[in-house]
Amino acid sequence: MRNLILLIDAGYLYSAGSDMLSGKVQPRERLELRDPQTLLSGLKEAVQDLWDGEPLRLLRTYWYDGARDGLPSASQIQIGDLPRVKLRLGRVSGGGQKGVDGLIILDLITIAQNKAADVILLMSGDEDLRETVLHAQGYGVSVVLAGFPATARQRQSVLLMREADHTLSVTREHVSASLKILEPTSATLPIETAPEDSSQISAPPQAESDAQLDAICRSVVQDDRFRGQLTEERNGQVRLVSRADRVLVARIAEATGVFPVDSGLLQRARTRCVDLASED
Repeated sequence: MRNLILLIDAGYLYSAGSDMLSGKVQPRERLELRDPQTLLSGLKEAVQDLWDGEPLRLLRTYWYDGARDGLPSASQIQIGDLPRVKLRLGRVSGGGQKGVDGLIILDLITIAQNKAADVILLMSGDEDLRETVLHAQGYGVSVVLAGFPATARQRQSVLLMREADHTLSVTREHVSASLKILEPTSATLPIETAPEDSSQISAPPQAESDAQLDAICRSVVQDDRFRGQLTEERNGQVRLVSRADRVLVARIAEATGVFPVDSGLLQRARTRCVDLASED
């Protein structure tokens, strides 16, 4: 049985996928990937069809994305927690991703040299990956390039497509059940830091801040991954387990757009999460 590895460039998936679904490239804050497992399973089945039914064993998926200040968002953490999924994060700088292509190149070369996979599905459109695809093929790896239909707003590199052993066109059916376009919202969670001149800038209403913080805490407490193991006792105090605490930090950072998270705000959130957990 041949081993299959999926390499997913999330930046390309979100931009090209939203373009196909809505007719334009949507900003990331309006996109939500609700069911990545279904998407990955669909891609695996599509690759399987290219081998005339010959069994392919999905060894692993590498998910590449950008993260502001290197901190994963709540959705990225959820993807990284999926079985046999490795989260690879570059950085977001100046409105674009930095370092993501380098991570893909490194993994492609390493997988090929170690003969860890017989087939690699690469979802990306970047011409910078062309030479690396050639290098991987030199080790006997078959490369399948998955992509979306070209539009005036985005397209895969033609040179990259020519080098692939197979190309796979991603359909609306592949992504419509997983990738959702959200309605615009202006709701944000204010960071409670003192302005330079507090006499001229009024603080956000405490009630609104508490309500938004409460919503974030409830999302952590109700996360099925932490059922029955959300808190633990350490040094005589009840605290969130480390994994839940990381998710909490990521969700606050995602809501505020600021990292590191304000220490006072984070402590309030931790206390609220513990209180909510004790109410269940």
